[in-house]
Amino acid sequence: ECAVEFREDVQEGILATSDGPGRQITMSFDGADVVGIHIFLHKERGNVVDWQMVHKSGRVGPRATRSPNAGQKETLWFLDHFHGLQFAELDQKGIVDVGILDPPWFCEACWNQLQLRQYRSQQYLLPWPNYKFVRAQLEVGIPLRSTLLSSLEGQIVVHPKTEAWPDRARMAVVEHGICILPSVLASETIEIWKKGCQRLHQQVEEFGFSENRGHGRFSFGTAFKKGNCLHEPEWAQQIAGVPAVLQVLDAVWGQRSAYRCCGGGGECVAPQCWDYQRLHSDVGDLDANPLPRFLSVNFTVCDITAFNGPTRHVPGTMHKDPRKVPCVGLETPRFLLSTVAPLQAGAAIIRDVRAWHGGTPNVTEVPRYLPSIEYEPLSEPLQERSLPRSVYCSLPPEAQELCRDIVAFEGEQIDCSFRAYPADMRS
Repeated sequence: ECAVEFREDVQEGILATSDGPGRQITMSFDGADVVGIHIFLHKERGNVVDWQMVHKSGRVGPRATRSPNAGQKETLWFLDHFHGLQFAELDQKGIVDVGILDPPWFCEACWNQLQLRQYRSQQYLLPWPNYKFVRAQLEVGIPLRSTLLSSLEGQIVVHPKTEAWPDRARMAVVEHGICILPSVLASETIEIWKKGCQRLHQQVEEFGFSENRGHGRFSFGTAFKKGNCLHEPEWAQQIAGVPAVLQVLDAVWGQRSAYRCCGGGGECVAPQCWDYQRLHSDVGDLDANPLPRFLSVNFTVCDITAFNGPTRHVPGTMHKDPRKVPCVGLETPRFLLSTVAPLQAGAAIIRDVRAWHGGTPNVTEVPRYLPSIEYEPLSEPLQERSLPRSVYCSLPPEAQELCRDIVAFEGEQIDCSFRAYPADMRS
């Protein structure tokens, strides 16, 4: 990491720099109580790991990405290879304003002339949040609302037991491809499932299959040869463990007997994962069906924040051609900032997987887990049976009914092993 401390030389485009990966860039704000900012860069990637405000008194403020921001507004600064210093203003709901300091001084000081020429000759659309340009004087343009929740919370967040809530949840799924049910998991269940995620994470790491969804992220279900982890007790217990979720599925597909459980998995985003996952649809072709062909129900076993890799979900894209999904560098601000955050642990996120969605960076020091149970209507083609009969027999009747089409036949053995060999057995 290297500290970046600013001083007023930037007005003339002159920077004090030193050689090597630990270079230091300096400037300050004249006449301000805050005279500088310490920025800590990732050694290899150049991304900002952390930042601290420096006051006239010499006091150094708290580090942004590791300090609570509930109820407060704070600014996260980070560096971009071509655009220089960027910032994002945060409040308790996430990012409320984004901007960039755009003069080419940063590129000239820190990058070679080829990159500088590329910067000057092309309009780069790089990831979050370089879409509203701010000059060196810190002029602020029109605020850009940040998260999916900040713009659609009243429509997609549905509290169970409120008036006509199943119908409102159904409408959210059909219109936006997503519905959030807060506080549907008990604290004991959250803790049990979180420990299950930690156990599987450790096992997946040992078997060398920990990046099956790109750098720094993996799917629990895909780590197994059979494509899901419903045989794991923490997942099996939740097949019919949340009545509110099943009530929403009843409303979407008409009745309990019209759908089945078809899988379970979820994802892990590793600590210090700096990459965006490209937007994608889990359905390969354009689909005009008004009802979902598949619903993934994710459960938050930890608080989801702007910093620990929240999923971004583009509402209303269920019927758009997935072949036209833009790459990360060409995404619009609306897409990049459409994150499902903040959410407290214990929520259920019901998603139509046809809608465009993707992962975001986790800049914290801990993994972010988001386990899931998956359902589909009976009209979908039946997949291979993947639930061991011993697990099926341990389930309550309601869960058994949902798993009637995926349970193994009498005497049939289901391979519940991982896809890869342990690291010490691989050549």
